[in-house]
Amino acid sequence: MAIEALRTPTKSQAPPQHLRQHWLVEVARRAKLANSEELIVPAFLSTETAWAKIIELCKIRDEDLSGHVAAYFKVPIAKLSGADANALKLVPETVARRHNVLALRQSDRQLVVATANPGDFEAEQAIGFVSSRSTLFEVATPNALNAAMDSGYSPERSFESLIDTLAAGAIEDVKVLEDTTPEALNPREFDSAPVVKLTNLILQSAVAERASDIHMEPGGNGAVVRFRVDGVMRLHMQLPNPAMTRVVSRMKILGKLDIADRHRPQDGRTRIEIKGKHYDLRISTVPTRDAEKVVIRILDPSGAPKLTELDMLELELRRFRQMLSYREAS
Repeated sequence: MAIEALRTPTKSQAPPQHLRQHWLVEVARRAKLANSEELIVPAFLSTETAWAKIIELCKIRDEDLSGHVAAYFKVPIAKLSGADANALKLVPETVARRHNVLALRQSDRQLVVATANPGDFEAEQAIGFVSSRSTLFEVATPNALNAAMDSGYSPERSFESLIDTLAAGAIEDVKVLEDTTPEALNPREFDSAPVVKLTNLILQSAVAERASDIHMEPGGNGAVVRFRVDGVMRLHMQLPNPAMTRVVSRMKILGKLDIADRHRPQDGRTRIEIKGKHYDLRISTVPTRDAEKVVIRILDPSGAPKLTELDMLELELRRFRQMLSYREAS
């Protein structure tokens, strides 16, 4: 059971000699943080719990404390968004979660790992044993590490969190009007609820913003989703690359494309219903260096809108009709 961090008691109430201070207290005092001289945080508390208490009592931001920890141990600040998938595979999820670490980069002899506690010798030994490489630590906050591990090891959990943040339950209005899943295919990974919800969210948002195209592009620091509205490309959202990969696979299933073939361009089509209205989708995929890029054209079968439905000012509408009435001289 976690113990609340305490202010320094009187001499008669002094803690027993065996109650050692957590190493984060020394970091706080070296950095001369507010209230740091009054802190008592027992050494047996987890790094995550002690970290939260230091932030609360010293009135410091999460990122600032990670900077002081990095300076104390003389190690760099970690960039979690650039984690190498091959490095991630070297450390099993059980080991990563037990020690709250994330593998970032690798070489033949070394493995760069993000941690909130660069002085954790037990973690260093465990990582060295499973990866057969020496460990180089970089610093990240416990909260950032937990989110990055969810994204890397448990995409479903990351999807659920992402959806809860973005959608608030308003993504159940997309219906697929065609049987798009071949009988021989069992894409449970890509038909799971989080993937379907995230895909539906993107489609629903595109229709709501009257987008003509959806562009989903992977990148080295994450993927982006852009909408083309009135001929102008607009950034809609950013996603982790693992999330984008699975949404792309879901789109390929909708378009009756081969999800196993990621090295050739493919084209497909499907029809969906959103809030009682039908839309045709033209789906095109193109392989890139990082993953597949997808472009989706949204077509309204009901036809083009009338001039009065274009939200033009009355003066502009009159001028436009006047120009349409002109005839080229012969």
